[in-house]
Amino acid sequence: VFDVPTNTVNTSAESNWSDRSCETLRDTCQEVNCTCAEPTCVSWEFNELDGEGNWTSEGCTTIDDGSGVIQCNCTHLTNFAILVNIDARVDGKTCSNRAIEIFSIFGSVLSMIGLLLTMIVFLAFKSNRKKISTAVHMQLCVSIFLMFLVFLVGVDRTENEHVCAAMSYLIHYFTMASVMWMFAEAVYMVKSFLIVFGKITTKFIVSLSLCAWIVPVLFPTVALIASLAAKTSYTISTDPLLQDCGYCFISNVGIFFGTFLVPILVIIAFNSVIFALISYVFFKHSKKSFVRTKKKQEIVLAVVRIVGVMVLFGLTWIFGVFTIKGASLLFQWLFVIFNTLQGVFIFLLFVVVNKN
Repeated sequence: VFDVPTNTVNTSAESNWSDRSCETLRDTCQEVNCTCAEPTCVSWEFNELDGEGNWTSEGCTTIDDGSGVIQCNCTHLTNFAILVNIDARVDGKTCSNRAIEIFSIFGSVLSMIGLLLTMIVFLAFKSNRKKISTAVHMQLCVSIFLMFLVFLVGVDRTENEHVCAAMSYLIHYFTMASVMWMFAEAVYMVKSFLIVFGKITTKFIVSLSLCAWIVPVLFPTVALIASLAAKTSYTISTDPLLQDCGYCFISNVGIFFGTFLVPILVIIAFNSVIFALISYVFFKHSKKSFVRTKKKQEIVLAVVRIVGVMVLFGLTWIFGVFTIKGASLLFQWLFVIFNTLQGVFIFLLFVVVNKN
């Protein structure tokens, strides 16, 4: 147990106290219209972040009774500090952009509603149920719906390490399953629109379905085994001062790239080629219709379909690459808007602009 005067900001048990004051930091915060997060006692953990080290509040309790003294009760000896974040702007918390977080939740809920409506329309009409394409579209909707559901329910379950790991596994699986079904949609469209005598059989759909549901199991399973071997946590903290400010996913950079980002980018690269070919076919068909009917609606409809296919193929996931390691706010918003509203775009593509 050691008492730290409130004029201490960052120090260790072996060094002199800093002469910067928390009061000064609070004054600075008031000038930029934000509030200081409460001081938190932490210690340096050398094994964090794959050996790079990081501050942790484990084993330390912060007591601030307002008397002018911050008391740190710690169960071990090492380098200690009191951290104060002057950039907190939301109720004293320093979680990343609150507006993006709110829109992510709002967009995910809208997408789930759009996906439900799409599935209801598919099942409500007998003519749709008989189509082979409905089997592909339905399973895509189910995979994306479950991805959003698991994300909303479990992404912030950081209070328990095992629960967080389980939620991370499910988020990882359903994300990869969704991307695989986007790949399946691309394969289906190749057979439907680009191959002249491409015959789509029930056997082909069954094989496609098995691949799209089973192959994604490999990625989170490998990630789990590798994380256990590397002894890395599934809890990613977005603020060392706040225990509840973080999310559940792969924390090891190498495992993240190998089992998540790279496979997605490979699928997006394939889908991009198919998207370019299908866009050419759409525009060619719309141009002929426009020449015949002189209706500008044909061109507008083609543009809407192309944007829908772009989202359907998951091409907007490329914005996610630019959100890694301090991306600009623009790319963060583009990624959130296009991907959390993916279910809405699917509803527009399959139901609203579908003449059938």
